[in-house]
Amino acid sequence: MHGKNEEHSFQYRSLLHQLTSKDVREKYDSIPPNSCLDKMYEWERADAERLIWYEFNENKVTVLANLVLRLKGYDGVSAVMKMLSESPVPSDRSAYLSRLLFEWTNEEKYLDLLLTNVKQSKYRLEFVSELKCAPVCIKVYEVLKDIYLTSEDAVVRSTAVTGMLHYRGFVKDPANVAETFSNVASYRKFASDDAEERKKIIDLFEKGLL
Repeated sequence: MHGKNEEHSFQYRSLLHQLTSKDVREKYDSIPPNSCLDKMYEWERADAERLIWYEFNENKVTVLANLVLRLKGYDGVSAVMKMLSESPVPSDRSAYLSRLLFEWTNEEKYLDLLLTNVKQSKYRLEFVSELKCAPVCIKVYEVLKDIYLTSEDAVVRSTAVTGMLHYRGFVKDPANVAETFSNVASYRKFASDDAEERKKIIDLFEKGLL
């Protein structure tokens, strides 16, 4: 038995701080680490799960979906699927949830929905950012390549390059900003505003000559 004065884990305190925050962006935009629940004490996890379940279902705190999938006391997969079914396409929420469900279930229908979101958004940055973090597969790579070849936005192209480098194993965690900065030399090889030049770069990249 734990005492009333026993200190909560850092993970529990951080989650509680986020979900009780009056700052809308802090509450709704900050994605907790996947390992958050596993690093909590067992005696506090049930309370954390109850709070996560409530905030996700009642207050639509979508960023909790990665934790909802990992709940022990609730059917998190069904809850995420339900929210996804209620999400318009394209939308940030639909893209995020479909990516998570594709990672969790490996079902192709969720990948297809993610790709539909990206394409219907006309390659907007927030959607491409979601796609770059998707599990490595040829369908994702081909869309990222098309984005790199056709987008007129240099930031969008660079984001697509992150996913392409992830596909080839040059980037381990496409969401890790520090790792991105450590690969500046690789990104510079892809830098070009000329569409024809980018085709040549892709050719070299796919031949392993870049």
